[in-house]
Amino acid sequence: MATIVTRRLKDGSKSYRATMRITRGGQTVHAETRSFRALVLAKRWVRQREVELMDNGGTDKVIARESKPFDANIAALIDRYVADFKSIQKWGRTKDHHLRLLQRLVGHWDAITLTTEQVVEHVRQRRIAGTGPSTVNNDLIWLRTVLKSARSAWGIPVNVQAIEDAAHASRQLKLVRKSRQRDRRPTNEELCKLDDWFQRIDGRMQIPMHEIIKFAIHSARREDEICRLRWEDINRASMTIVVRNMKDPSQTEGNNVEVKLTPEALSIIERQPRNDSPCVFPHDPKSVSAAFTRGCKMLGIEGLRFHDLRHEATCRLFESGYQIHEVAHFTGHRSWATLKRYTNLRAADISLRQ
Repeated sequence: MATIVTRRLKDGSKSYRATMRITRGGQTVHAETRSFRALVLAKRWVRQREVELMDNGGTDKVIARESKPFDANIAALIDRYVADFKSIQKWGRTKDHHLRLLQRLVGHWDAITLTTEQVVEHVRQRRIAGTGPSTVNNDLIWLRTVLKSARSAWGIPVNVQAIEDAAHASRQLKLVRKSRQRDRRPTNEELCKLDDWFQRIDGRMQIPMHEIIKFAIHSARREDEICRLRWEDINRASMTIVVRNMKDPSQTEGNNVEVKLTPEALSIIERQPRNDSPCVFPHDPKSVSAAFTRGCKMLGIEGLRFHDLRHEATCRLFESGYQIHEVAHFTGHRSWATLKRYTNLRAADISLRQ
């Protein structure tokens, strides 16, 4: 039995709460609820769940699952995955957000009786709703990660193959794809606008954004790395600095990497005020990112992210004549395969060799 209740939110908009119930002998033996911002989405979810519960004894499977000694729905598995592994892996906000999103979207799925058709239909509905192919591909990546952990770490007989088959089918149907390499580089005009804007308002801010932007372009550092740089880690004689806990796919915690500083980057560091903080730029990286985004919006600069400054810095190093192995010592990359993702050289900037 399904019901949809309309709720009025504080901002005046409406929310639709859909509830599915299974009753046996006049008693509710299973209930699941989801909220939607659009009525059509609530109705679509209800229809899909009714089909799933009626198909191949789905109702009996759900009831059987409720009596199992372990909870095998996706929402519970994600909670357990986060509790067991987040403190060890120390992943970032993006992964956290995506896992919580999956809990809302497919948390009701039974990971043991999961089918390929379920997963492909989820992919199809996400694409119909306007979600990009690379984002939906991340749905499959994180679902696969959680299910593999459930099978190998906790001994729960989840159906990982359903995710594998659905991922293959979705790629063949061109519903998903890997994220495309960004090639956005700021123009000189955009950088001048940002520099002028932040120099004019930095007096009203605690964060010296015009200095941080310049440093990012001359150092190829991410915003969180910039905010972690410490005075004690600078070697002025060799013009190097240690970047602590540098982002790495295999191990970020404890991955301290010594990188080369350009003369411009070192000069920017030297003119920063020394205070009680051990950090050169003692600011919250989230605040830095938010200030940059806000500045771009105020100036009408579209499609530019703070991370694009790292791309710009890397390209400038190549355009200055540094070789691959030399650029890697500035950026901290360990392989050309990774480094080339940050290389968006302009044809007009390439010098012809004799």
